[in-house]
Amino acid sequence: MCRAMKHQYFGDTRDLFKYDLLIELALGIPVLRRILFIPMLTPDDKSRGGTRTVFRDNHAGYRNVALRRFLSAHHTSRDITLIADYFRKRGIGMDMFGPAFTAQARSAYFASAARFCTGVPGSLIFIDPDIGLEVRRPDERHLLFTELHAVCRAADPPFLLMIYQHFPRVTRDSYVRFRLAQLQECCDRPPHALGDGQVVFFLLPSGEVADQVSSCLHRYAGHYPVLRCWP
Repeated sequence: MCRAMKHQYFGDTRDLFKYDLLIELALGIPVLRRILFIPMLTPDDKSRGGTRTVFRDNHAGYRNVALRRFLSAHHTSRDITLIADYFRKRGIGMDMFGPAFTAQARSAYFASAARFCTGVPGSLIFIDPDIGLEVRRPDERHLLFTELHAVCRAADPPFLLMIYQHFPRVTRDSYVRFRLAQLQECCDRPPHALGDGQVVFFLLPSGEVADQVSSCLHRYAGHYPVLRCWP
C-alpha cells in the first residue's frame, strides 16, 4: 500500500474504538471467520489530523490494554497495514484491500472491492471512508450508496458489513435514524448502529448473523457509558 496515502489518523482514539469493536464482533459472533477491510485510503493531503492519541478510560476500547499499547507504540509509523498483523497474531484473519482510493477511479475501485468480497462466506466486511456515507455533494471522503449496494450484492452470506461514519453537527439521534432508513432501503436488510459522541458505526447483517449482532453490540456498549445502540 502506497506510503503517500493518508495514514496520519492511524492509532488515534477513533482507531481504538473501531479496531476494538471489530475484535468484539469477530470473537463474539462465531460464524464470522474473517475480516475484509476496505480502507478507502485517500492520497495524503498534508492535513494535520490524527492528533487525538491520548487514550482515556471513557474512550470506547479502553479496556483492551493490548490494543492500546499497540496503537500507542505504532502511531508514529503512519502505516495502517500494521493492524492486519496485529489481528492475525491474535488469531483473527484480516485481509486488507490494497489499492489507493481516488474520486476519479472510484468505479474501478469498488468493482474490484466487490470481487474482493466474493466467495468469502462468514466475512466481517469493514468499509472505512474518511467521513462516511454520501451527502448531497459527495467526494472521495464519502461512500456512495451504489457502492455499498454493490458490495452487499457481491458478499456471500452469512456476513456482517460495518461502515465508519463521522457525526456531522446535527442532532445525533435524528441523524442516525435517518441514515438507518436509507441503509434499509439501499440494502434491504435491517441495519444497526453503535456510536459515541464523535463517530457512529452502521452495521448490516446477513443470514444467521442478524440474530446475534444486536446482543453483541448491546453487550459491548454495556462496558462504556459513552456508547449508544440503535435500534
